[in-house]
Amino acid sequence: MKFIILFILAVHLNAHSLQILSVKDEEFLNVKVYFTQDIVCQECEVKIITQNETLTYKTDKKGKLKIPLHLNPIKIIATEKLGHKKILNLSKEKIAQNTQIKLPFWLKIFIGLFIILSFFLGLRWAKK
Repeated sequence: MKFIILFILAVHLNAHSLQILSVKDEEFLNVKVYFTQDIVCQECEVKIITQNETLTYKTDKKGKLKIPLHLNPIKIIATEKLGHKKILNLSKEKIAQNTQIKLPFWLKIFIGLFIILSFFLGLRWAKK
């Protein structure tokens, strides 16, 4: 029974994290705002902070947005209607490299459960 409760908790916590993925495409920075791979953030407010100004956009129905690179974005702030918020700090090196590691959903759940079970097994071992 405890295992089922921990599994449901691990799935539920991961579903409420807002993520930003940015990919450089020649003259544009393609931004995708999502909760999980299947659930995108539709019409989320995205603020682009540059050196001189702050611009506000909204994502489309697919959770995507194109930002011209000539704006030189420094920070991207995505805010969902219910208050979920994610901040992505950018630099020219980050935009050029774009090295984001994305783990599959099932692997995140497995790692989370492994950490939780290890914690409880460690407590049990320490108790003996």
